[in-house]
Amino acid sequence: AMVAFKPSDTGGVGLPLATIFKRLELAPEQFGAVGDGSTNDSTAFTNLIAAAKTHKARIQLRADYNIASVGGSIDFPSHIIGPGKLIRPNNTATPFLSYVAGSDNSILEGVRFSYTNGSTTASVAHSAVRITAGRNIQVVNNRIDGGDKLYAGLIAETTSALDCLFEGNVITGI
Repeated sequence: AMVAFKPSDTGGVGLPLATIFKRLELAPEQFGAVGDGSTNDSTAFTNLIAAAKTHKARIQLRADYNIASVGGSIDFPSHIIGPGKLIRPNNTATPFLSYVAGSDNSILEGVRFSYTNGSTTASVAHSAVRITAGRNIQVVNNRIDGGDKLYAGLIAETTSALDCLFEGNVITGI
């Protein structure tokens, strides 16, 4: 379908809708991630989050990424989509993703989280997704495997996190 934009009476521009609404999409491989589930992709993941913030890009996870020691702090409106898997092979007390102030209107969908050596510690720091602030954050259709030890799955932990939607998420191994 073509949409005509006529900025003035002297001319107009016709562009396909797909072109008008196309959004930059980034993947960890563009930042050096191997995506084999065993190589440490932490640095690539950190750089991916920074670039997504800068370019207002959607993040596409397609493979299995080992993010052993780092979590992503989401302080911007983000859209992270699976079916990729984020793997935490150790007992690092850092959530995979932390939504903090500025993360309003974010979406996390279809991502798999796996703790191969989870925690029995009763701490929100061991959660897969931690929301400390933000409005209208959607966490939908994700899968979390707690490795039979994970303390917490999905948490909207403060009153600063408003109007969040948790739907269709599956948590196993806790």
